[in-house]
This record gives sequence, C-alpha cells and structure tokens, in this order.
Amino acid sequence: LEFRRVLFRSLMGLFYLFKNNFSNTKSKISIFYADWCGYCKKFLQNDLHKLQKYSKENNIDLEMISEDNTITQEYDIEGYPTIIINKNNQQEMLEGYHTYEEIISFL
Repeated sequence: LEFRRVLFRSLMGLFYLFKNNFSNTKSKISIFYADWCGYCKKFLQNDLHKLQKYSKENNIDLEMISEDNTITQEYDIEGYPTIIINKNNQQEMLEGYHTYEEIISFL
C-alpha cells in the first residue's frame, strides 16, 4: 500500500510538471527549501545569485518552492534543500546541500 501511495505521489508530481509548461527543449530547476533550514540559508547566501544569473543566460527556468507548497507534498519531499533538475525529459533529484558548481554539472 505504501509503494502505491508513493508511486501515486510521484505520478501526480510528474503531471504537475508537465501541466505547468515543461517543454522538451527547455530545462528547469526546481529548488525546494524551508526557511528554518540551515543548509537552505547557506545555499541562498552563497549560490542562488550565481544560479539565477546562469539560468537567465542559458534560458533555464528556475523556481523556488517553499516547504508549505502543495507540490512539496506531491513530490514527497522529506528533506531540505531538495533540487529537481529537468532536462530533455529526464529528471534528476538532488537531496541536501549542493553548490552552484555541483548543480550546473547536471545541466
């Protein structure tokens, strides 16, 4: 039963992603964060500005999703920060703190 629940949440998350204008040619970075999270604060201070600049220069959508957003529940996000990178219909989930350099290595 638990596997079905997780699978359903995953499928609903994919539906959300495609419903919200994901195209085959454009990459998207979704960053799930919590205000109380020390690693999230570190990322916001050290890496977010560089990632915003990189995404703008390379036509990559970048979105920040707070812990109280319903999509967080649909993805069954359990830890923060969690970063989901969508590129060429492939999805990569990075859990925990990752630097700007580590994130763009997946693009």
